[in-house]
Amino acid sequence: MDLSHIYPHPNRENPARYRLFMRELGIQEYFPFKDTKSKKAALDMAVARRDELLKIHRLRQSLGFKQLFSDKGMIKGLRFNLDSPRASLSLILFDQQEGRREKFIKQRVVKPDTIDDVFFALLDELIELKELTLDYQDKALIKKVRMTYVRLFNELYETRILPVKKKTSVQISAIPSEPPSLFADDQKYIKGLRVTDKKNAANPFLHFE
Repeated sequence: MDLSHIYPHPNRENPARYRLFMRELGIQEYFPFKDTKSKKAALDMAVARRDELLKIHRLRQSLGFKQLFSDKGMIKGLRFNLDSPRASLSLILFDQQEGRREKFIKQRVVKPDTIDDVFFALLDELIELKELTLDYQDKALIKKVRMTYVRLFNELYETRILPVKKKTSVQISAIPSEPPSLFADDQKYIKGLRVTDKKNAANPFLHFE
């Protein structure tokens, strides 16, 4: 197996992940064993990702490709936006033209069961906006890029969204459903406050318990 650009990390003696490093493309990505359940699965993912990036690099001469894909194999004009306080993750569609500022177009919240629908819906709008005609290689590559977006979404969701949701859930569950009542069960007396001298009715006094 060709392992060029792929290295055990943090060292060869006791690795915890594979590192994909492609200096010429400005790429550095990691594939932890714990996320893929096995060392071999992590290696397979790293190899597949490297092959995908090399193919992207070779196909960059395509006009449609240049307008749609970035050097790192992502979609130009489609990125994630993280709203940590609201525990929300969105895909943002924007128009990115060389030499001009980005123009925001649309934003849609993404959830684990909607990532595919949102990705392809926004991608279709982007292709229509740019009036692109894609060949079969571009379409095949989109399917692979989609996996990159799904993997990135899963990483962000598990590391940035779920912890906030769990913390918020604990805070809410700690709030009592009703504030404690000030009155005793018969509603005639205030809890913790009573008359201590009942014999001297002319000069009784209150006592806090």
